[in-house]
Amino acid sequence: RAGSSDLSPAFAVFSVVLLCIALFVSCKGAGEDGGTSNSPTISGTVKSVLSGGPVAGAAMTLKKSGTAVATTTAGSDGAYSFAGVEAGDYTVTASASIYLESATASFTLSGNKPGINLTLERKWPAQGTIVAGSPTGETGNSPNLLNGPVGIAFGPDGKLYIAVNHTHNIRTVTPGNTTITDFAGTGTAGSANGLLAEATFSRPAGLCIASNGTIYTTDYSGHRIRKITGSQVSTVAGTGIAPGFEGDDGPAAAAKLSSPQAIAVDANNNLYIADHVNQRIRKIDNTTGYITTIAGTGSPGFNNDDISATTAQLSNPIGVDVDASGNVYIADQNNHRVRKIDATTQAISTVAGSGEVGTGANQLTSPCGIKVSADGTLFVGDAGNGGRIIMVRNGTATVLVGTGGIISGAIANARTMVFGPDGYLYAAETNSNRIMRY
Repeated sequence: RAGSSDLSPAFAVFSVVLLCIALFVSCKGAGEDGGTSNSPTISGTVKSVLSGGPVAGAAMTLKKSGTAVATTTAGSDGAYSFAGVEAGDYTVTASASIYLESATASFTLSGNKPGINLTLERKWPAQGTIVAGSPTGETGNSPNLLNGPVGIAFGPDGKLYIAVNHTHNIRTVTPGNTTITDFAGTGTAGSANGLLAEATFSRPAGLCIASNGTIYTTDYSGHRIRKITGSQVSTVAGTGIAPGFEGDDGPAAAAKLSSPQAIAVDANNNLYIADHVNQRIRKIDNTTGYITTIAGTGSPGFNNDDISATTAQLSNPIGVDVDASGNVYIADQNNHRVRKIDATTQAISTVAGSGEVGTGANQLTSPCGIKVSADGTLFVGDAGNGGRIIMVRNGTATVLVGTGGIISGAIANARTMVFGPDGYLYAAETNSNRIMRY
């Protein structure tokens, strides 16, 4: 009609058809996670199998139907991406200098493809490298010398923190720079809390660093657990008045310890202590601050496996570590075994060593340092067999360092081991006064 604003029925139908066609084309172009197929992105991360950390700088190669079409480098967090990629059949390959060969993922691309995550296995060197301390074992407290390094751990700042037993202090070194710096302690034995430069320690041994950056160390001769937060040193466990055993199921600060050795921290910042002379593994709950015994009876010996850990005897427990699932591992030194406390059942078992001394890969003699990797591989410092590091993976023991090992040369008493952010395995070689890297 003249002057009417109504649309004709035919025009209205035509408009609806056009709208539906536009929506169909738009939906068809969507990728599998909502991106468009015109320029999809492939992304993911690269991590180390053993350390669980990112492989920064990994070389990434993208191939389409076997032909390389793009390369990039993983960032400091191990993340990578390829943008603006056409649909097709692809592989992404990651490689890095200290890792075995390369890892590859294959897939068909029709839209954005996140979550293409790769893991790399370590390639062990022919021999280790000294990163701190003297090649000849010379002792001292200078920028180039150590005297009895025991506990080691990497901090959020990328530095390696070292509990130096014989100079009563905590020192640091940055990988790639062999200069050793004093961090905490005056160098004189004592138990004074306070500022880093004024506090005193008494033969610090174990050392671990919680996820929040708090540093914990065991005062072997002071029978205490010390804590470093920011610029302050304090005591979190042990009265230090005299060695002994008391205080379970109560505040850790009121408990007695006897020559604590290694210390470990779990994902919830609970602490695990090898209470050496007390023949126990003790735990400090991060929430309550209370201390309990989780393994050992207080009487040295070996009474059995596959029983409750609190009824099992230990003999001079010296090393302790905890895995991502909460299972606790113990270097049961004079029983010549590594024991495991199951996180679910609290039962104890032997996971390395037969209890009989010997030089076979499945035999240990006075094991000391232990480290459990991200994938569950166990590393054991086998002190009494001429200096070895044993690697136990999927139940199979292999000599990693030492006579007949993958890496040549003996290591004198690997008291603590830790994986660095660079993917290397670091070991405190206490008796030779140096830190090794493998």
